[in-house]
Amino acid sequence: MLNIQLWPDNIVEALFVLIGLSLLIVIVIYNYRQEKAAKRPALWKALLIAFICVFSFTLNIPMGEYVGRFALLPLGVWVVYWATKNKSWTKYRRYAWIGFWCNYVFLATGLLGQYANEVVYPKHTIATYIANVEDARLVVIHPSAPEASLDAARLEQGITTLELQPEYDSLSWGYEAINTEKERFPYVLHGTESRWGSGVNPEVYVQWDGKGLLVVWDNRYLYYSAPTSLLLMDSGGGNE
Repeated sequence: MLNIQLWPDNIVEALFVLIGLSLLIVIVIYNYRQEKAAKRPALWKALLIAFICVFSFTLNIPMGEYVGRFALLPLGVWVVYWATKNKSWTKYRRYAWIGFWCNYVFLATGLLGQYANEVVYPKHTIATYIANVEDARLVVIHPSAPEASLDAARLEQGITTLELQPEYDSLSWGYEAINTEKERFPYVLHGTESRWGSGVNPEVYVQWDGKGLLVVWDNRYLYYSAPTSLLLMDSGGGNE
């Protein structure tokens, strides 16, 4: 596919993008200073050519949770070549290829950024997805939901006590909803905020008894169990 870089929406990955861009600029300037003044273009032209030649046809390969973009065809280099072949291709050639090969600099910084992002914003921790519950509220999304309200104090405490369950039987949950017409997660949690700078914007569903949260984000489903209910049940609901 065509390599179209989109700016990351979290702080850590954005920082590593800036590092990659800075390395490109440093490499161009270093090579620029190695050339004789009579043979080199203006510095701004060298930088522009390098940035244009980052554009390439890439092969996307999953590397864990990161998708590595391996540059294969130097589309930007071809464009610059055809635009300058009768004039000054020899002046721009070095910087054109620097731009193309810097795709692998971006690959390396992107991979490092992904690992750093996991350290700063661990994807298994509920606090990454729910960091602020000040305006949290419960919204009913299924008629089988018991009458209940959110226990904000327990939810805030649960940010540090909820346990991720790596294995859960989602298939049986689906059959349960079909056979009993009772939805396991009949509430959705609104008004919470994820950790600042994480770029995470999940949907959080609450279990009917308040003893579990299902976090849905980026095609991931994370189930957290709670030792006590996060809900205040109305009479007959039985808050434990």
